[in-house]
Amino acid sequence: MDKEHLDFLVDKMQAAVESEQNLQNKRLWKEQPAWARDNWRGCAQKHHNGVVPFTVDPQKILWAKILATDISEYWKDPDVQLACIINMELHKFSVFKDNTYLAGNFAPWFSVVTELSMFGVDVDWRDDRDPWIKGGPLLQEYDDLEKLQYPDFYKSGVMPVAHRFYESFLETVKGRLEIIFPDWARGPFCLAVHLRGMENLLMDMYDNPEWVHKLMRFITDSYKLWSTEHAKFTGQPLKKGKLFNDEINSPTLSPKMYREFILPYEIEMGEFRGGISYFHSCGNITAFLHDILTIPQLDMIHIGPWTNLQEAVNIIPADISLDICIDPVDDVMYASEEEIRTHLTGIVDTCYRSNCSAFGVRADAFEILDNPEDDHQKILRWCEIAREVFRQ
Repeated sequence: MDKEHLDFLVDKMQAAVESEQNLQNKRLWKEQPAWARDNWRGCAQKHHNGVVPFTVDPQKILWAKILATDISEYWKDPDVQLACIINMELHKFSVFKDNTYLAGNFAPWFSVVTELSMFGVDVDWRDDRDPWIKGGPLLQEYDDLEKLQYPDFYKSGVMPVAHRFYESFLETVKGRLEIIFPDWARGPFCLAVHLRGMENLLMDMYDNPEWVHKLMRFITDSYKLWSTEHAKFTGQPLKKGKLFNDEINSPTLSPKMYREFILPYEIEMGEFRGGISYFHSCGNITAFLHDILTIPQLDMIHIGPWTNLQEAVNIIPADISLDICIDPVDDVMYASEEEIRTHLTGIVDTCYRSNCSAFGVRADAFEILDNPEDDHQKILRWCEIAREVFRQ
């Protein structure tokens, strides 16, 4: 990566952060803790004059084609990663023209395996997409749990790489932008599933519930110890956390299973961090919404395409923002203009009929479907219609 070009990108981002367009976007969102990972998600304000904020986020594999970047270098070279992060945000700002707020802070990030790696899971660093787990579940037998050690903030998994990237980012920006250290984002059940395996863990809930609680206790204690070290390292007090939990889904789990094995540990994490800024699951969480609302100081809930939006707006209080995410294939790529307009209008009507006006709409998770150029054009088409429907 050419250092002079990277320096140019930092200056360009600094200008975008200070622009009037970005200040207008800022007004659409509530104040929230620094995102501290990839794919920023805003906590929507109550709408004024019917303006609905929207954001767009392709997957890295499509971004690599759009930006002509070698995705394998993204995970190896801090200069490449920082340049890509800035280019992605600038593309959203000036090409997609979505409402992503450029807060001027950036964190290195190593995909969904970041937290798992700290428990000893081997990482498969791929050349064509995000890294993933190498091999089967780490906990093959019940006794394997005794072999796990609490993650070391400096030494476990990808942490040495995270520290190296963090220091490199700081050196590059030279105070022009804020560099923040990545935070622990994944919920306890997500980690339990990938350490043990979904089928095994579901059977364990019937065959050995005490062991499941032991595993969840270990993960929760690990989170609290790691978060304490994070606060010491950054010199910042603990801020509200996040719970990314795609594995929380009906009918895979019943509400009873969620209440018994998962919710108590999520509540504990929330109490420890002074609240949860964002609860995320792409799955169907309709059956769990009443229970999710018992998590303390909850600011925003992700409502994916498989969760019933009407039930969600009926159940969730007006002071909690909704991150409404649509199906990237059926609702964007393979939808006609009329279907897109009807779908987005339906979201707005459903929310407003139930007096819900603190919501944003997100189109993300775009893979390469036809070819990158066509896919990019379809995203642009969706953005144009969204601006029209959302009064922008």
